[in-house]
Amino acid sequence: MSTFITSINELKVDESLQNLVEKVSKFQKCSLPRCNNPPEVDCVPCQRSLCFSCFEKLHSLIEEHEQSPYGTIKKLAVNSCPKHQKPYEYYCKDCEMQLCGLCTLVGSVHRDHVMATISEYSYMCMATTEEIIKKSESRQDGLRSKKSAIDAVADKVRNVKQDSYSTITTSFDKLMEAVQERKGYLLNQVDLICDAKLHGLLQESSCIGSLISQITRHAKNMKYHLDMHSPSDMIYSRSKIQKLSKECDFLFMEPCYDESLNIFSDTFKLSEVISKFGTVNLKPSKINPPIVTRVDKKLEFVLTWQPYIYSENVEYKVKMLPEDDDSEESSVLVYKGKATTCNIRDVQYGRIYQFTVQALNQLGEGGESDPSAPIVIEPLKSFEYSRDFDENGLIYWLGTDYGTSKRFRNPATTGKIEVTCSSMNSGTPELATGRIDTEFNTTNTSKSWLTFNLKTISIIPNRYSIKHGGTTAKPDYLRNWDFLGSKDGVKWTLLRRHQEDSMFSWEIKNVDEDYSYFRILQTGRTSRGTDYLETRGFFEIYGKLVRE
Repeated sequence: MSTFITSINELKVDESLQNLVEKVSKFQKCSLPRCNNPPEVDCVPCQRSLCFSCFEKLHSLIEEHEQSPYGTIKKLAVNSCPKHQKPYEYYCKDCEMQLCGLCTLVGSVHRDHVMATISEYSYMCMATTEEIIKKSESRQDGLRSKKSAIDAVADKVRNVKQDSYSTITTSFDKLMEAVQERKGYLLNQVDLICDAKLHGLLQESSCIGSLISQITRHAKNMKYHLDMHSPSDMIYSRSKIQKLSKECDFLFMEPCYDESLNIFSDTFKLSEVISKFGTVNLKPSKINPPIVTRVDKKLEFVLTWQPYIYSENVEYKVKMLPEDDDSEESSVLVYKGKATTCNIRDVQYGRIYQFTVQALNQLGEGGESDPSAPIVIEPLKSFEYSRDFDENGLIYWLGTDYGTSKRFRNPATTGKIEVTCSSMNSGTPELATGRIDTEFNTTNTSKSWLTFNLKTISIIPNRYSIKHGGTTAKPDYLRNWDFLGSKDGVKWTLLRRHQEDSMFSWEIKNVDEDYSYFRILQTGRTSRGTDYLETRGFFEIYGKLVRE
């Protein structure tokens, strides 16, 4: 079927209908089961398309069925026998075809074949059909769930788009208002300073013009009185000129204008005005809350937030809020820098996390954002104990290739986990997870141990099982030992202490941390008074998987 579909996909779009029909007909097969030859002839009574070989084998000379070139007969209704025009009553299991009553009696084609009535065969197929329907419905539910998830993400994207449009529009409107306000203020300052200077300069210019006019007039009068031989009038005009000259000397001693023409020097520099107008460096405002996502299969979050684009040299502070609103704990600063994303690592399973982000620059800090949507680390998978040596634990799941295979292969030999020991007397430590009744034991040394390294996997344990005591006629059972857990294989935490114990499976209580290493540490003598640590091919652990 896959070959047929692949070949159909290879058909060119622009081919004619006749060419398509011819090409599709190439992929038809003989009607008989287990025959892959192309059909070459149509059996008119049987209404079936067969190859020449199957037609000769199926239809003896006694049957004398009429044959027709392939593809030329008109198919009859499928609910009645085309040969005898009788309704179908039986199903031949060997030929996998429906028959009427006469077909089962006439001829030798179906002699000694296994027959069943249509109703009996339908009943036999009911369970298989119902199973197929259930699987189909389950698949449909999964597809509906997937579609709902995709639709939800699409809705979120639409909302993000709408919010982004709204945020950008609002922000730029605020920016334009701030720019217009700043522009008005600067223009007003220029008007005030320039108008004041111009007013003073015009007054001084008018005063100087008046002095020039008076000096010119008195100089003409003095020359006129000199020509007219009137000494008294000439002396009067000369005294006026001398008086006006003293006023001019006073003016030139105190210049009425800035010779560099920098009329803003007494208030602020024009370059400073242009600099302030050009950068529009505003104090940050409140920004949107960060978006928090979990890194796949890790106890880690990634936070992202929108940058504040209306200022230069902006930094951000990210704070983690306390889990309980009524708690006296304060927010914890988890990031400070110029990036708009950060990673939060080593988060705890089951804890509710929320974060805020705040923008700041040299002009001050903006308000804290609203809290992010709550997020919590949920287990990837749960392993529940049902009985000793069952198939519900983590080790069995790893041995069946993460539950995808029916065949168990020791995960310690396939590299999914690593088993080590303090010493070896007989066997290898990998036998402890092989699920085969094979003995492994350490040397007769105190404080013997057996360690299971899950590598990248991390689990919050609630129960474990181990088959101990060896396979000899006189097994040597564990009696005193500690079950330990570790995140790195260096620092160990006591999960359960056993004293004079004798079972194969034990519950682990009050453990909220996840671990990747587990160790059996013998703390006392065995049932036979030795220090051998003996196992018989079975170790299993149960709980909540939080890292894969």
